[in-house]
Amino acid sequence: MNYTTLVGNLAADAEMRYLADGKPVLEFRFAVNEPKRKDGAQEDAPTYWRVSLWREDAEAYADLLRKGTRVVVVGRPRVREFERSDGSKGMSPEITGFPVVGIVPPRERVQSAPSSAAAEDPWATAGQPAEEPGW
Repeated sequence: MNYTTLVGNLAADAEMRYLADGKPVLEFRFAVNEPKRKDGAQEDAPTYWRVSLWREDAEAYADLLRKGTRVVVVGRPRVREFERSDGSKGMSPEITGFPVVGIVPPRERVQSAPSSAAAEDPWATAGQPAEEPGW
């Protein structure tokens, strides 16, 4: 099977809906920015992907996936064809199968984490070179 890993930001809040039999489905779109050069300057060219989470996964992520949230999504890529209201054909990339979704913490939280962890580490040298043992 063909699986891919994508990292991007939610384009809008995730939307929860329920099927006629009561099964929850959480749908969201996220943008993956691909840097491209245009006239000597670098620009981001986003590709928007759709993801649907079902049942327990849908309920677990319903309150967490908000616009701008950075996510990692692993799943099978495919392109869904659809017909627009004007009759023209369109295509939409999506992740199918049983996608795995992870939330990436904001950078400021990631950068501040090691300072408190180093204080609790009994093996940390606090910036001092480690002395050789005397055996």
